[in-house]
Amino acid sequence: MTVFDLSMARWSSLITIFGYLIASIPSPTSINFLISTAVTSPSAVVIPSLQSLALAVSPPDDAGKVLACMSALATFTSSTAGPSLFAAIYLFSLDNFAELIFVVGAAWVSLSLVPLLLVRVRPPRITLVGEDHDE
Repeated sequence: MTVFDLSMARWSSLITIFGYLIASIPSPTSINFLISTAVTSPSAVVIPSLQSLALAVSPPDDAGKVLACMSALATFTSSTAGPSLFAAIYLFSLDNFAELIFVVGAAWVSLSLVPLLLVRVRPPRITLVGEDHDE
């Protein structure tokens, strides 16, 4: 499942970037925001995919540690760093380009996509009955 989880996380991140870029197009109506919301909603699978991938590639004894670290990181970014950064950007850009917050969101997700593109997962090796395991 790790190859599937990795692919799902990558594609979901790309969908998110595309949706944020749609929302960043200035429009007098809210249609771009509605389209962006519809486009990005299927990308909600990225967090469960990353959790599954992290658990699959880590030793079984460290599963609790991996999930605790991911939870701590998610809590910090969603309750401290993220709101502070995005509030400052919104206040700075409100008069000139209020949609800048979506461009920054797309850049933020793009930065997280770089390590995902560098991850290589080997498909599981299937051993047939009667095969020698020393090969």
